[in-house]
Amino acid sequence: MPTQSKAALVEKMKSARAMLENALAGLTPEQLVMPGVETDWSVSDVMAHLLFWEQRALFLLKAARDGYSASDDRWIGSVDDLNASNFEANKHRPAQDIIDEERAVFNTMLHLVESASDDSLFEAEHFSWIKGDSLATRIANETYEHIDDHIDALTLWHDKNAGH
Repeated sequence: MPTQSKAALVEKMKSARAMLENALAGLTPEQLVMPGVETDWSVSDVMAHLLFWEQRALFLLKAARDGYSASDDRWIGSVDDLNASNFEANKHRPAQDIIDEERAVFNTMLHLVESASDDSLFEAEHFSWIKGDSLATRIANETYEHIDDHIDALTLWHDKNAGH
């Protein structure tokens, strides 16, 4: 459930970011690409997955800021199909490139949230193209709530492998 204040939304995003950074700290380039974090996914694969869905939230934030009302075809399809396609598209990318891009997307989202109006963030019907959700709900889904879905596996991987 998303928060109902911009300050709380920003704080939850920053808190999730800090947990994610802790889960990445001290891992070697080799450890970033070793499968086993979540079944056959590596840290890099999980980060590419988070990046993909954060890009969705970033698209919505930019659309809200710019008054754009069309959809983006990158997110048409079932979640499983989108995740599989994203995995294939990123499996050979350097892990650090994925992590750097994810950080940049997250920071851009954070800036756009901080500069958005409360109405645009929290009014459920403010943007008809979000189909009944508030922008804050979508941001929560694709940032701190989504990081929460993966942080236990990333933290466990980190604790087992960092410094080894």
